[in-house]
Amino acid sequence: MNTASWVIVVIAVVALLVAVAVLVSRNTANAKRKRAQTLREDAAARAPQVAQQEASAQQVSERARIAKAEADKKAAEAARLRDAATQEQESSTQARADLDAQIHEADRIDPDSNAR
Repeated sequence: MNTASWVIVVIAVVALLVAVAVLVSRNTANAKRKRAQTLREDAAARAPQVAQQEASAQQVSERARIAKAEADKKAAEAARLRDAATQEQESSTQARADLDAQIHEADRIDPDSNAR
């Protein structure tokens, strides 16, 4: 074979390889398009379910917010009652001390008392 024949063979092989590469590229692109379309269809089919889940999550979140507000209100009431109880305890302690002092004074000044 002469050089011209080799050049023609090489050009033909290169052209064949380019044609194969173009076909493979087209097939790959088509396969990717089909896969993308399938993914979009699956996503569209799942969209209502996801929307329902989002709505449910929003409802639960709202209920949690309401429950927290109620708990905060009850905690504030409990703190107020604790403060009132503390004040009542202090007041009753002072009243008991005053009463005991009065009884002690009565016993001290009573000539008939044995508790001197």
